[in-house]
Amino acid sequence: MTGYGMGEYSNDKFHVKVEIKSVNNRYCDISIRLPKSLMALEDKIKKEIRNKVSRGKVDVFINVENLNASSSIIDVDLSLANQYFLALSKLKNELEIADDISLKDIYIVCKV
Repeated sequence: MTGYGMGEYSNDKFHVKVEIKSVNNRYCDISIRLPKSLMALEDKIKKEIRNKVSRGKVDVFINVENLNASSSIIDVDLSLANQYFLALSKLKNELEIADDISLKDIYIVCKV
């Protein structure tokens, strides 16, 4: 059951490339590499492969290229960023912290 296959699909938004290679193996061992944005689909993809393959080591590589990435618009909520900065400034004064507040600190607070 040694084999290799590659397929591509493109439209005006995305370019998707999928490569699958397999080698003989006593067990069904499926390894998938895909973008983080598609990680939720990993189990579904494995299930589809198991419906077609009963044994072997199968490696799947999925690459998705966003063709509209350069036209993406990022909007900044300056009011919210200012609120975080003021809250951190208040915390700094109350706790008598000597360090300056940086953009990294605001980012960390926003992630919590």
